Amino acid sequence: MPVLHPRPLAHAASLSGPGCPARSGKARPAHRRLCARNHPQPTPDEPARRGRTSLKWGWRTCSLPIPLLHRPCRCLASTYTVPVRRHARNAHVELLKSALRECLARSRQQLRRIGGSERELARLTVRHVASGSRGLPVVLCDTSEVTPDDGLFVRGRPIAEAASRTPEELFWLLLTGDWPDAQQAAELGRELACRCRLPDYLWRVLEALPADTHPMAQLNTGVLALQPNSIFARRYAAGLPPDRFWEATLEDALNLLAQLPCLAGYIYRRRTRKGAISCCEARRDWAGGYAHMLGLPDPHGRLAAALRLLCVVHGDHGGGNVSSLAAAVVNSSLADIYLALSAGLNGLAGPLDGLASQESVYWLRQVAASDAGPDANVWRRAVDERLAARRPIPGFGHAVLRCVDPRYRILADFARRECPEAPLVRAALAAAEHVPALLREKTRTRNPNPNVDLISGPLMDAFGIAEPEYHAVLISVGRALGLCAQAVLARGLGLPIFRPDSITLQRLAAGTDAGTQA
Repeated sequence: MPVLHPRPLAHAASLSGPGCPARSGKARPAHRRLCARNHPQPTPDEPARRGRTSLKWGWRTCSLPIPLLHRPCRCLASTYTVPVRRHARNAHVELLKSALRECLARSRQQLRRIGGSERELARLTVRHVASGSRGLPVVLCDTSEVTPDDGLFVRGRPIAEAASRTPEELFWLLLTGDWPDAQQAAELGRELACRCRLPDYLWRVLEALPADTHPMAQLNTGVLALQPNSIFARRYAAGLPPDRFWEATLEDALNLLAQLPCLAGYIYRRRTRKGAISCCEARRDWAGGYAHMLGLPDPHGRLAAALRLLCVVHGDHGGGNVSSLAAAVVNSSLADIYLALSAGLNGLAGPLDGLASQESVYWLRQVAASDAGPDANVWRRAVDERLAARRPIPGFGHAVLRCVDPRYRILADFARRECPEAPLVRAALAAAEHVPALLREKTRTRNPNPNVDLISGPLMDAFGIAEPEYHAVLISVGRALGLCAQAVLARGLGLPIFRPDSITLQRLAAGTDAGTQA
């Protein structure tokens, strides 16, 4: 991945001046040598030295409004010098397209065979309409499903099987239905690496926002600001045939997924006023690059491992949750993937969806601060206070599950191994032990068990990401894998616009009253 090496902006007036050494043909080699001494970085012939002769590097200079590194470059240039790989058609994405093409052909054939069936899937009642359509199978989602008794399955595989995989491998599985081999995973990683550079104007857009803007609002703003680069929107306006929609959507998905870690890393450092952002490096994978761009110390790679697992665990969760449904509905109108992901992110920003992790951390901190310590009586009092205020207990229960969330088990096991003494991790594990029995005693909930939101925030906090407002951004970066995969498959299957009918409360009540009187 490209690496940015800026000079401090003390002499901003000279950023684009004619005397810039980087613009001088004689000075450029000297500049490269000096910059390489100060900050080891790829040189134009490095891919050849590494055996990647098919990759070419180019040099360009640009003026950015903010410094992007915590260690400024002492090179001769007074502009930002950015080594970027000239993106040309290569074989990296062709392996994925070939596998996806075969998968879509099978799925389209199956959908044509059964699409006209009148077989009844569920009985619609007034309760379904009044309860948010809970339990009604009305969304076609082939990437994953959630069963009440066993939890999340990704392409027919339990989520526990994916715990040792990388986000790149998960994205391949979501699209094709099969795990990639080593070559396929490596090629996908290289494809993401050569797409990660963000446009220069994006920094100015984000800098215009107030510093205290919620990180989810900043992330959504950044995604929407990238929309002018949509390949699908441009090709659709030029007359792209419907059977090629999925290819343009895949191009957008790869671009967006490659750029999200850099965007999210910048938002974190801006939010925490750390001032600088480290850009991704070629030797790191997708989640490892994200961990690096957060700028937190990670000498042994433990933070990268935690982010890798978090992104996989949060990567997809069926098609009926708020974020997945919102993104799918918007994308069904043939809005591009930037607009669709923005809709999904807005859903994730709600306290009953992705923001539940933030709420869980706030609650656990409040309980853990008790002088008596988080014993059984403290948890009973904490639960009573939430219930008296008619507020849900964050991190417990689920709309579909009737068992302990398997994603919670995966992250809890990781937390016990890597950071068992972290205060919030200890509080979360104690809550999982005491709260379910209290909820069974005091409520009529069908599922008092812990879910993934209980442990996600404490795990992030244990690795130094102590700002709860940012936790939903981490979840969003992972969930983007599933939302992008669902959009690509929907366009590949040619699914129609999502257009259910509605009913007025008067009509709903009239039918119910008539049935009651009868």
